[in-house]
Amino acid sequence: MICPANKEEAGYDKQYFERVNYVTASIKGFGRPFGYPKNSNGNKAYDPASYASIPMPRTAVVIEDADFVNYHVLDYINRLPPLPLHINLTRNTLYFDGHIEGVEYLP
Repeated sequence: MICPANKEEAGYDKQYFERVNYVTASIKGFGRPFGYPKNSNGNKAYDPASYASIPMPRTAVVIEDADFVNYHVLDYINRLPPLPLHINLTRNTLYFDGHIEGVEYLP
């Protein structure tokens, strides 16, 4: 998935193809709702959650646009736009109840 605004901001060079475009859910106090496989380091696997077990699906984020403000990982500093790219510094955000909202970043 590639956001057209991210594509425009990055240009069409190699940097664009290395961009981090979105952030998936990891609900505070809940963990990884999509599950997670066991890895070679011996970390345990997590089963996907049922919809009924997700606390407050209307406010629990499934996926949203990534930028350096909401995904502050130094390894990705050159792979993220510095701020949200949409009008009024908004991020496209999908919630577990299925609705999508433009969420404005307020510094």
